[in-house]
Amino acid sequence: MDGKRKLAEANPLPIKAEFVFNRPIDWVPRGVGPLTPTDPPRHVSTLAQNLNPDHSSQPSGSRAPTTTEELQQQFAAFIQSDITALTKKGGKTVPRAEQVKIKSAIRALALDPSSKLHGLNMANMNESASVDDFFELQLSGYVAQARSIIDIWAKDSDEASGDVDAGGGGQETPIKETPTKDTKGKAVERGRETKGGKASDRSKRDKSARRKVPPWYEKRCVLTGVETVDAAHIVDVKATKFMGDPAVFWGMLRLFWPLERIEELKIAGCEKRNILPLQPTAHRLWDQHRFALRPIQHPTDPDHRIYLQVVWFKDRHAEIGLADDGHGCSKETNLSDRGRKMEDPIGAGARYVVHGDVYELSTSDSEGRPLPNLTFFHIRYAVQQLFAGQQAAGALRAIFDGDPPDDDTPSPALDEAFIPSDWDNMLQDALDLGILSDSTEAIWRRCILEWSHKQHLQEVQKYRQLEADIEEEAEEDG
Repeated sequence: MDGKRKLAEANPLPIKAEFVFNRPIDWVPRGVGPLTPTDPPRHVSTLAQNLNPDHSSQPSGSRAPTTTEELQQQFAAFIQSDITALTKKGGKTVPRAEQVKIKSAIRALALDPSSKLHGLNMANMNESASVDDFFELQLSGYVAQARSIIDIWAKDSDEASGDVDAGGGGQETPIKETPTKDTKGKAVERGRETKGGKASDRSKRDKSARRKVPPWYEKRCVLTGVETVDAAHIVDVKATKFMGDPAVFWGMLRLFWPLERIEELKIAGCEKRNILPLQPTAHRLWDQHRFALRPIQHPTDPDHRIYLQVVWFKDRHAEIGLADDGHGCSKETNLSDRGRKMEDPIGAGARYVVHGDVYELSTSDSEGRPLPNLTFFHIRYAVQQLFAGQQAAGALRAIFDGDPPDDDTPSPALDEAFIPSDWDNMLQDALDLGILSDSTEAIWRRCILEWSHKQHLQEVQKYRQLEADIEEEAEEDG
């Protein structure tokens, strides 16, 4: 018996990733409670049925809502009216486009029956002078929080430059964050890469995890079964350096989603549970927010089994009344699962990975070969839904339709590194949808590069001023 146990420990079974079935996006397995403990789930199409066919909305002040559902419908209408007003102002500018994209993300959440916008309730509305005043106050808070979340994730977070394959990895860029003071009053910097420091150790652990984890899955993509895989991060490794305390970042997400309260959350030190093997195409589409993986806890054996549900955002947007084009993303990508029997003759021997597909990941060794962290998946899924709202076809048209901004940017163009990843994805999507031509895309890209570069310089200036203030205070105290 001991010999068999030792043999099993020396040759642990691989982590299995298997397609189970296709289910609606609000599916919860028996034994798992609803994600929102106080409110019953709304039918996915209810909000969509109350939208006008052209996705415009009437002003919210027509009558006061009497139910939570009506409140959320009118809030979505209020945001759409605000977006329309922004798009009708003067010429196109990047700062105005930035407002439209953030508010488009909030509107998508308002239409999503799985969201839980904190503070948007009848009791708070009844305490306000008017419905529109209440909506304006709520929207300003949501916009500020959403912008912070998006900035943290999109700032220099393109993994394509660093995670090429399971065994590789690019150079880690030193990150210089806001300075603080240590106990002696000396200015210090959190997040700087230092030889032998915590950040350097974290980088080494991450590279080790990217090398070790894919073999646990026999170096197969969990969705397609393809043997050439990237070690994809669930929570982007660079975003972890900007977010500071992950528990605080989680708290920011709770403004929009029915997530349980977490007092302590660590990502550093859990690098092996922050890796998911994906074939390069799936990895790229995941990073571009074309699809997401909705995490679902297993009802009886959460240490050894988890569910991941595929959410193609074009299909999801069609479900909630946000999409204005009639096709889903899943068949366009030709992402197919070699592990399934052919059901569609067009699939050339494999079945497409479609919206609502549920996969089960299982391990026989939860300590030696643990499954990915479900909380990390919740973080990513929540963040991706913000990005997906910005990238919806209607949002892209509101931002990019018509004449581009005046192209008075300096020549030559600034380095591409200054463009945030969300803008990069949106430009590519607008180009793919025919909203932008090659020439107008190039103008927008130059203008966004110039604007984001100015934003970067302002941040640097603020940092230097804060650093100087801290050093001056330290000298006075000394």
